[in-house]
Amino acid sequence: LVCGDVRGKFDQVFGRVRKLQSKGNDFSMLLCVGDFFSDSVEAKSSWLEYLNGTKKCPITTFILGPNNENVESYFADSADCGGELCENITYLGAVATGPICNVCLKYLTTIPGDKGIFTGTSGLKIAYLSGVESNDPTNTSFNVDDIKVLSSQLGSDNADYKGIDILMTSSWPKGIHTYGNSPYLLTQLSMEFSSIPTIPSSHLLHNKSNEKCKSCGSELLAQLAKTCKPRYHFAGMEGINYERLPYRNHTVLAEPSRHVTRFIALGHAANSEKQKYLYAFLMTPMPQAEDLNTQPPDTTQSPYDVDKANKIPVLISNNSATADVSVEYHLCFQLSCAHYLPTQYRWNMDMNRGQKRKSQNNNHNQPERKHSRPRESADWSCWFCLGGEKVEKHLVASVGDLVNVLNVNIYITLCCYVAMAKGGLSPDHVLILPIAHHSSSNDLPEDTMLEVTRYKDALRSAFKHQERDCVFFERNYRTDHMQIQVVPLPKGVTSDTVKKSFIELAATNADRHGNPSPLDFAQLPARTDLKQVLGKGIPFFHVELPDGTRLLHRIQRFFPLQFGREALCSAPLLNAPNRVDWRSCDIPRDQESEHTKKFREFFKKFDVTMAD
Repeated sequence: LVCGDVRGKFDQVFGRVRKLQSKGNDFSMLLCVGDFFSDSVEAKSSWLEYLNGTKKCPITTFILGPNNENVESYFADSADCGGELCENITYLGAVATGPICNVCLKYLTTIPGDKGIFTGTSGLKIAYLSGVESNDPTNTSFNVDDIKVLSSQLGSDNADYKGIDILMTSSWPKGIHTYGNSPYLLTQLSMEFSSIPTIPSSHLLHNKSNEKCKSCGSELLAQLAKTCKPRYHFAGMEGINYERLPYRNHTVLAEPSRHVTRFIALGHAANSEKQKYLYAFLMTPMPQAEDLNTQPPDTTQSPYDVDKANKIPVLISNNSATADVSVEYHLCFQLSCAHYLPTQYRWNMDMNRGQKRKSQNNNHNQPERKHSRPRESADWSCWFCLGGEKVEKHLVASVGDLVNVLNVNIYITLCCYVAMAKGGLSPDHVLILPIAHHSSSNDLPEDTMLEVTRYKDALRSAFKHQERDCVFFERNYRTDHMQIQVVPLPKGVTSDTVKKSFIELAATNADRHGNPSPLDFAQLPARTDLKQVLGKGIPFFHVELPDGTRLLHRIQRFFPLQFGREALCSAPLLNAPNRVDWRSCDIPRDQESEHTKKFREFFKKFDVTMAD
């Protein structure tokens, strides 16, 4: 069991541990990262009760050294050699001799300073480093010499060095979020085009704190983590729970496969933001572990290999290619207090927006031309990039927003929008689309994917209010801008019926020459990310049923462009065989505008941009 910053809240933490133990959880020990003590009067009074034996810690606990001078007094009696501060609470100090605990740990090696290595009787190997980075040597800091000594003690320069099980540090390593998931979620606020939103101070503080986590951390700790290759790296001090995607400790195709590292930062104990501060896990020590080098599907490149990572190999339609991961698309919603009017908003892309829209000819069986160069930044020829010259804005029903606060500046990040489907299967058939140019949901950045999920949840709720369900489907084939189709179903249609229609149509599929060519669909496990099963750029068809069942077909060759519509137009569902081709369903612009207006009114109280 691992805990974040206790900060003197001993009763709350140990009370929580007792509750977990009462449910049958048998933890061998508790490892505490970050600030264990606090200089508050309440914390000092509470600690005295544990020192004099009035209260007892319910589990063998190991803590790191001080991170600031205000709490150095707690370690005064054991500053040189570490040891037990009170019953069941041990400070990992400078020197220790012999077994500390017959059940779990004993020291094999110790080194001067609040850093060291210890190994359990089971073989579990843990390295630790207290304090914050500083050039000035103090009892609450570490410097480059400490990193060198600890790395040397680990033997990380040896050719046969494999790594360690756990690294405990108070501080974060610098740049840990690189190539991984973000260490925060953007605050979601409503925004109306008629006025600038009022942003509560709590949101400002929360966003500032979270943004700080992306720039916080120690360069020296990043070097240490890269060198010692822990299977788990735990840290605290920043007040948020961040579980980074696992990252590799080797270079693909250039080095032998190694185990992955999981970085986990934990929040302050008993925090009001409900950030997780306890983490329980089961680990087999490295010498006894089987399949140690297995790479989970969501494994990323090491965040510490920035110099190597301008280009990384990716799988695109079974061919090796390179993707420039250093380039990010930035979408800014430009606000002016003097000109913030409903008719004066605009979207602006500062960088290239990918390839031009493919040929609009109607011969869909012809292979598409490959574009040899990216689209010029001034060419807005895509039909779906909001702000482009070809976008039919009268079909736009909702534009989402995420608010990010950096220092004192407020950035309104527009990620997605909802538009009426051109030639829809019904008057309330809509699309969820990214504002920026992304080819599929497998290509979306995290904030955009977050807003896609928000819109899907809102649309489910809206149709559920009418006692109807809806189907989501996406075809990443012969389209260069992501479109998630959202089609409401008649009352009473079940997920089993929808699934049967898709599977039966797939079984009777024919290729472009009329020869039988059934399509294979796989049912995805719950909560499976498409990125875990598909490489970036691989064509696919994905459908999500009302009960959450998800079917996936990986497109190998020819795929019928109207497959999703045809399945939904079957007799058991919409019973509309004449609406399979969207072009046969085209209606005049004034009718489209009327459908948009009606949908906006229907969706208004469920719209994510209208939330309080």
